[in-house]
Amino acid sequence: MSTFDQDWVIARGLGGLTVEDELERLRLPYESKLRKARNAFLDKLSEAETAIDGLNAAKQDFAPEPLITDDVLGAAAVELKERAAEFHRKDRAEEAFRLRHGLTRSAEEG
Repeated sequence: MSTFDQDWVIARGLGGLTVEDELERLRLPYESKLRKARNAFLDKLSEAETAIDGLNAAKQDFAPEPLITDDVLGAAAVELKERAAEFHRKDRAEEAFRLRHGLTRSAEEG
């Protein structure tokens, strides 16, 4: 506290106010800012706790669909056929490239 503030506190104290009253008056703006910030924080905390409770309730109600083996096997068979056809297309394209350019060995043979 500066000398001016100390003198002012003393002058107010002599005028009938106690030093504690003056200190409270000086602290009041800072404490009100802190009180507002704390209340805002507590409000946000309450909102977050409510949201967490809602998510936990939704999590308990969630039941994933059972995995059906036939669907997985059917999808795998279709994908295998598609990949085999793609492999054969690429193999024929490579063979055509080698013949067109007169290459006698494939890339794997080095």
